[in-house]
Amino acid sequence: MGADTVVNDTNYTTIWHYAECFAELTNPVSTPSWCNDYDYVVSTHLAALMRQDTTLRKVYYRASSTQGEQLLYDFNMVLGPYPDTYGHLGGVEVVDMDSVELADGYHKRWRLSVDNWDGPSHVIEGVGSEAGLFTLVPNTFEGVDRLYCFGTDTLVMYVYGDEGTATGCDFGATVYDIAAVPHDIFIHPNPVHGLLHISGLERSAQAVLWSATGQQVAAFRLNAGRTVVDLAGIAPGMYVLRTDQGVALQVMVE
Repeated sequence: MGADTVVNDTNYTTIWHYAECFAELTNPVSTPSWCNDYDYVVSTHLAALMRQDTTLRKVYYRASSTQGEQLLYDFNMVLGPYPDTYGHLGGVEVVDMDSVELADGYHKRWRLSVDNWDGPSHVIEGVGSEAGLFTLVPNTFEGVDRLYCFGTDTLVMYVYGDEGTATGCDFGATVYDIAAVPHDIFIHPNPVHGLLHISGLERSAQAVLWSATGQQVAAFRLNAGRTVVDLAGIAPGMYVLRTDQGVALQVMVE
């Protein structure tokens, strides 16, 4: 998980969120009438800032750069009370521990005392709740969330259930970690709507703007010092600006 945001000298990874009506998203031709009644599209927005401490085996969460840090997952759990975390509503126990084989090997798994219709019932090391990263434990009354797929790059590591296959997991829109390359390039504003200012290059470079699905959206030459590029007409979303000097920066287009 590469870092792209610094808050109080601490590196975080930005997690973005986007949502559409489920039925419309999966089958727009035969969208049922009830979905039209509740049709919605949530614009891409900040879901969280996250960091992981691999030494302490903990994952931390910030709702924004102005709010404090909270524990999200503690992979040192033992039998007994579930630790106080961002999504923990209280009254949950770790009742069993075992291991589960994922695509990259065995991961420790904890079963919780909410193994019922409103779950989630498990937390998996390196994955998190089987109901997704930020789901409340347990879910709210008559609410349910489910993590069906989890992976890195194009490798599906976890699939919900015992099927052991990646059926139904669409990894066509894969987001890759950006390599941490020392640089003095600055972009603003970010998010951007229209003109993007790029400064700090010591020599000119070729740059390509890539979408989250790996499509080349634009290409341009960056001058030494300062360059202004017009991103008007680019669809809103998360992009990666890569140069032929090995620099990669995330750009959020609104």
